[in-house]
Amino acid sequence: MAAIYTPLLWLHFVAIGLGGAATFGSAIVGARARGAPPELRPHFLAIVSRLSAAGTMGLALLLLTGPLMIWIAGGTGADPLWFWAKMAFVALLVAAVIFSRRNLASMREGDADATARAPKIGMVIRFAYLGVLALAVLAFH
Repeated sequence: MAAIYTPLLWLHFVAIGLGGAATFGSAIVGARARGAPPELRPHFLAIVSRLSAAGTMGLALLLLTGPLMIWIAGGTGADPLWFWAKMAFVALLVAAVIFSRRNLASMREGDADATARAPKIGMVIRFAYLGVLALAVLAFH
């Protein structure tokens, strides 16, 4: 089973990296976009859209590889309290990413309220992402 588990674990770490790049990269690009001239904002939005797609792909990989690794290993081997706390943060992260993707679509249509909401949604995503990582360390140490 190690022949299957190890590549899954590698993919899981790649997915964490994609999520981190998207989470923090979008915040940096978004902050620059707010101060940019209006004619440049669509270019920044295109970058955020690509980062968001990469982050969504990372999240999908995590949601696929995590349960597969648990199934192959025959359990988590984790501290149950911290594992389920981590899963609550995963649920928050999934919900925030779904909301963010919908908000991004509204931003593309020129919705000023969606643009104003984006930094707050990003803060929730960063909080959830960092929470998942911290709780994973506690659960699997």
